[in-house]
Amino acid sequence: MSRGGSVETGEGDSAGWRFPVTTLLSESITEVAVTRLRHAVAAAAGAAGLAGSTLEDFVLAVHELVTNVVRHGGGTGQLRL
Repeated sequence: MSRGGSVETGEGDSAGWRFPVTTLLSESITEVAVTRLRHAVAAAAGAAGLAGSTLEDFVLAVHELVTNVVRHGGGTGQLRL
């Protein structure tokens, strides 16, 4: 599990600008990890400043993506925030 603080060079935009990318969380997606990932996403997003209903909505959206990977995308994948 990798958490917090790593900064990489992001994708460039159409003008060729590059933006820094901070990885808050990088985890493998598996069926047995779904609940743990939901808690890890909530903690990482909360630590990054999301709160209240915005945090809840974000966690729900990521949870839906994770469960779709498990149910419809072959069962495994990589979650990177």
